Amino acid sequence: MSNEFKNMNNLVKVLEPFQSVTKRLEDEKYVTASIANRLIKNLLNCMQEKENKSGVVKTIKFTILNDLKKTKDQMSIILSKARALDLRYHKLKFLSNNQKTSVWEQLEN
Repeated sequence: MSNEFKNMNNLVKVLEPFQSVTKRLEDEKYVTASIANRLIKNLLNCMQEKENKSGVVKTIKFTILNDLKKTKDQMSIILSKARALDLRYHKLKFLSNNQKTSVWEQLEN
């Protein structure tokens, strides 16, 4: 098997979690912002898995990982507010007490 073919197979495996997330968002019957934080976290975990891949695949994973981290940081407060307003997640168990207070104060203003 050629290196290019191996790289393509490895890249398909790297991108599989994104297909799963896309299907989850398509099937979601509720506000998708409520689950976005969890989905991004799952993608981050997938991209951080250590595997012996080619340099090309490692570079792609590294780029995706950095972009996901930036997106998560930028969207964190917005997604936390969305979860606070969703009855399924309004207890904000994923945040510290200080973060919960901050989210609720921002929603009140």
